[in-house]
Amino acid sequence: MSDAPTDPDRSTKTGTTDAATTLRIEIAGRTIWQVIGSILATLLLLRVATAIGSLLGMLALSLFFSLALEPAVQWLLARHRWRRGAAVGIIYLGGVLFVAGMVFVMVPALGALADTISSRGGDWIADLNSWAQDTIGFPVTSRSIGPGVSNAGQALGGFSGEAFGTALGIASAGVGLAFNLATMAMFTFYFTADA
Repeated sequence: MSDAPTDPDRSTKTGTTDAATTLRIEIAGRTIWQVIGSILATLLLLRVATAIGSLLGMLALSLFFSLALEPAVQWLLARHRWRRGAAVGIIYLGGVLFVAGMVFVMVPALGALADTISSRGGDWIADLNSWAQDTIGFPVTSRSIGPGVSNAGQALGGFSGEAFGTALGIASAGVGLAFNLATMAMFTFYFTADA
């Protein structure tokens, strides 16, 4: 064995102790400011990303639409030797004509359907009532389906009176939708024209 002294004062002076050692970590002031700056920059980027989330979504959809238009543009380039911008413009014109044709066909058909429902709705409910009575023995009366439904003409007339307010609400929401669609169409055009 060694004859080393066990004097506690001496072991403290040399830096060794028999007790648990203490770990001391020193962090420079510059490092603390870098960490704080990184946290603030991350929070700012998250805030900006949530603020422009709809724009990022429109950009992503525009990219997918651009990829969907690419085969048609390539066909026009190879077949007719058109420039990319002209090919995309012709495809857009065809799309607008298709949508206009669908509106031209669908709006009169929906109007005719609404007129048919308003003029024959009461008869249809009476037919439903007699069928239910004969088939299942349970009549469909105004008490069983609601007091306002027994006279379908009046119910649909009240609905058409409220249609102006509904149309105004749809029109105001449609302005935002039109802006979003125009933005997506512009980005899609530029993505496709620039390949």
